[in-house]
Amino acid sequence: TGTSAVWAAQRVPDGHISVVANNFVIRDLDPASPDVLFSSNLFQVAQRNGWWTPDPSSPNPNLLNFLHVFSPGRMHPNYMHRRVWRVFSQANPGLGLPADTGRFAEDYPFSVEVRLRRTDGRTLLTPQDLMWLQRDHYEGTAYSTTQGLAAGPFGDPNRFDLAPTGNMTLLRALQGEFPRAISLFRTSYSTVAVSRRDRPNALALLFVCQYAPDVASYTPVFVNGRGLARDWTSGSMHMYSPNSGESVSQR
Repeated sequence: TGTSAVWAAQRVPDGHISVVANNFVIRDLDPASPDVLFSSNLFQVAQRNGWWTPDPSSPNPNLLNFLHVFSPGRMHPNYMHRRVWRVFSQANPGLGLPADTGRFAEDYPFSVEVRLRRTDGRTLLTPQDLMWLQRDHYEGTAYSTTQGLAAGPFGDPNRFDLAPTGNMTLLRALQGEFPRAISLFRTSYSTVAVSRRDRPNALALLFVCQYAPDVASYTPVFVNGRGLARDWTSGSMHMYSPNSGESVSQR
């Protein structure tokens, strides 16, 4: 209806990467900036609900912090922010971002410049880099879910959600947390879209991974194809089938 739902978008600079991990990352939204787009009702909804008012004493009175105004936050902000830290740190190893941050990660930028250390001198992310990042469990850090007592003798990275069972109340369960890895056992699918300016639109390419990326494979799919094989149009996370792409990609 255009009266309540709002949206905003911010341009990611060339050569940068931004990460949205169950949280908002757009902060100061300047309606005069050419790098942002937003719904026409955004400022009206914020004012109507008493969440924001223009600040006449500010050099830019119409500046609105989208994250602060519209994000409810989470009880465990590391569920979101640690994945942002991991991707930023992998894409730009010299950045030096802290792994621990506050509720709204105020010390994290909206995006970071990609500065990979490659022997061939390349600096841009490749599709394989994005697949690798989506398979991550914080390996090599203090937060690796492949290590420790919970990983068991075989380095199992999966951590199941805590629940009020036995003498464990929900309140007590929520007082602790395991690191939320990027690749998760309950992932339905992940994708890597490839933008190729030197190819016609008919060859637009999407890599599709059914189930958790760390135990499955990415399959190239041409977006303009006239159809998909039956293996890729059936299946369930809850039942194995030798004729389903959901199951085949995990073999």
